[in-house]
Amino acid sequence: MTEQPTLNWLVEKCAAETHGVRGIVAFSDDGITTAWHAATRALAERLAAAGTALRSLGTGIGDAAELGAVKKQFIEFDDGFVFLISAGRHVHAAVLADRDVDSGMVTGHLHKLLTEIRANLDERPPTPPAPIATRPAAHDATPLAARRTRPDDTGRRSDRDPGDGGGGVR
Repeated sequence: MTEQPTLNWLVEKCAAETHGVRGIVAFSDDGITTAWHAATRALAERLAAAGTALRSLGTGIGDAAELGAVKKQFIEFDDGFVFLISAGRHVHAAVLADRDVDSGMVTGHLHKLLTEIRANLDERPPTPPAPIATRPAAHDATPLAARRTRPDDTGRRSDRDPGDGGGGVR
């Protein structure tokens, strides 16, 4: 199978154009990293997972308060920010930024980035599905009800549980 081209170049371009950005990760609804530019891949994956969790939290609050879909979130730290932006249902981005970053510039560049990522994902040929693992032939195909019953003294099937002393019925 041919490996799909990476979209990291889009993220790297956005990071280079935005002063104060330490890292950017684009990710799917389930936290899968689509593209990243960060100190390490582990940091990018952690940021994607945290972004998914925070988006889920925001969605829960928005639903409960009838506020609609989550668009943007940010967290302020002593020495910087994390920005989370959604571009539709399936494409999201998180940015680690320094304290002196221009938040308007970050969000503007992120919207542009996510639009470009969506366009690139739409142009890609569909990825063939991974082969489905088959069960080993040695699995027990006996119906569950037949496995629960045991022959009694007469050779007939019984619903008695052999571990209950012989008196109980399941």
